[in-house]
Amino acid sequence: MWPITWAADDNLYAGAGDNLGSSMNFWRIEGLPPGKLSLVDDMPVDIQQYCRIPPADPRMGIKSAGLRIIDKSR
Repeated sequence: MWPITWAADDNLYAGAGDNLGSSMNFWRIEGLPPGKLSLVDDMPVDIQQYCRIPPADPRMGIKSAGLRIIDKSR
């Protein structure tokens, strides 16, 4: 699952899980295809804290379900 949102900087932002050996990541997608994919934040998540039944592999199991861009300048 890759929830995606469009931001005021005209880029797309997406949350992803189970990749790069981390439980969750946040990505920027710039330009038209093929475009450029950049890691914005590799968000370590404490699986023990958020999962009632932790997965066998601690790098798996957490996925973003949605994104929202908030304009902090207002």
